[in-house]
Amino acid sequence: MHVPVIMYHSIAPKEKTIYNSWLTTDLKIFEKQLEYLKKKGYKSINLQDLYNYKFKNQKIPKKSIILTFDDGYLDNYVFAYSLLKKYGFQATIFINPNFVENAKKRENFENIKFDLRKIKDLEYIGYLNWEELLEMENSGIMDIQSHSLSHTFYFKSDWVVDILTEKNIKDYYWFFWNSSTDKKEAIHWMGKKDFSSFLKGYHGYPIFEFGNSLGIIKFVPNEKIIRLSKNLTKNKDFNKKEVINKLNSYRLNKGILETKEESNNRYNAELIDSKKVIEKKLNKKVSFLCWPCGSFNKLAEKIANKNYLMYTKNERSGFNFSFNTRKDKRKIIHRCNDGHVFNNFFSIIGFKITLFCHRNYKHIYARFLYLSYLSIRSVYKQIEIFMIK
Repeated sequence: MHVPVIMYHSIAPKEKTIYNSWLTTDLKIFEKQLEYLKKKGYKSINLQDLYNYKFKNQKIPKKSIILTFDDGYLDNYVFAYSLLKKYGFQATIFINPNFVENAKKRENFENIKFDLRKIKDLEYIGYLNWEELLEMENSGIMDIQSHSLSHTFYFKSDWVVDILTEKNIKDYYWFFWNSSTDKKEAIHWMGKKDFSSFLKGYHGYPIFEFGNSLGIIKFVPNEKIIRLSKNLTKNKDFNKKEVINKLNSYRLNKGILETKEESNNRYNAELIDSKKVIEKKLNKKVSFLCWPCGSFNKLAEKIANKNYLMYTKNERSGFNFSFNTRKDKRKIIHRCNDGHVFNNFFSIIGFKITLFCHRNYKHIYARFLYLSYLSIRSVYKQIEIFMIK
């Protein structure tokens, strides 16, 4: 038997969502999905149940399903938690401790008796705080697990790919996270507001080739290349392509890569410290990991294998998708990201196709249908993201 694991991020009314709105599942669509699951007799289980099923032969309900949420958005408490409680389901939230807000506890959808007219009175854009996380964990409805410590990006080589300006500042929000943890919340939720205040002192900063923190060796540029880039971009009408070509053509030492020891310490902080913080704050055992952006390398995987029972792997369009069955003894949680893929009439159809194909994964026709669906979904999603941007 295969257990579908659905990935969500944000749940919110479509009129007002997070800055990365393509990660948001519309509130009404999410409720329809839960209604469908309940009508069809699906039973939600947690990741410990999946582990016990795969490795300890534990029995689970015939139509088991796992629901997961990434990043720890506030709307997970305000809307998702309330609706999961209403329909009798449980889920997992993968959080980054560096994102947890220092804020008072907010009201949720249940507090206003699920009245859509009163949603405007709710605060739901932001990140969860520890009090909200503790309430959800203790309820048994939400299981809180690790998404690494920071979920950030770093430069990984001395090859310049862009120049920081007022026009592209939103594309490099993580650059400011790295300069100050306090800026994580402010930048991520500014949406279409003015970002220019964060650009002070950074206009013309070279953006080097970059990657997720757990998939790269970190590159640290030196002051010489930074000053040079800023000098070349003093004129507001500078030609970006020419500046980038000049910077890449210079034969000078642009910076250094972190040492093996520094890399090992950073990776341990991301994977082990995040686990320790959650365990201490919520008085629980953290045994499961979701890779930020699905990125990791051999060092990250080695540390994860020693400290977690299982970790996620998101499916991609193509022929290399897998299923969560008892025969698969790898420590991988295979997830399908249909939870937030479509926010239109395709939403429920796509959701149903995913569940049908996963339930009938042994049959060739189901696999062919699913591969066709994945291909269509991938193209449509790229169009949707482009239109949002």
